[in-house]
Amino acid sequence: MKPFERIEHTADAGLAIYGKTLEELFANGAQGMTSIMAEGVGHGIPVERHIRLPMSDVDDVFLKWLREILFLFSRDKFLFSKITKFDFNDRELSADIEGEILDPKRHGLGLEIKAVTYHDFSLVETPKGFEARVIFDV
Repeated sequence: MKPFERIEHTADAGLAIYGKTLEELFANGAQGMTSIMAEGVGHGIPVERHIRLPMSDVDDVFLKWLREILFLFSRDKFLFSKITKFDFNDRELSADIEGEILDPKRHGLGLEIKAVTYHDFSLVETPKGFEARVIFDV
């Protein structure tokens, strides 16, 4: 199963995201979004961050997760690479993540994502795991 694939969209960018578990879906979504914004991730000095989000429903917390990854990129130039600890319960999502700081000497810049949208969003559980579809405003 591919972790994600780009979706053609007229004026924006989109991803179809796959994961056997919710943790894998969340990681693949963040990696996919990061791959739209920058190239060459995974060769820098590792930097850790912690994300804590209040739980509502899975759809909402998934979009909040992607928005938080986008916020870390916008504020700190943080490029997501992996989840090192993931706790998802009925109260909150708590995750330790690892990435690196954007370095123009090592990373190629991609599209500037302005927002994670609800447009054409879906998240479903399938016999193989989970699938999500997300459109980004660029």
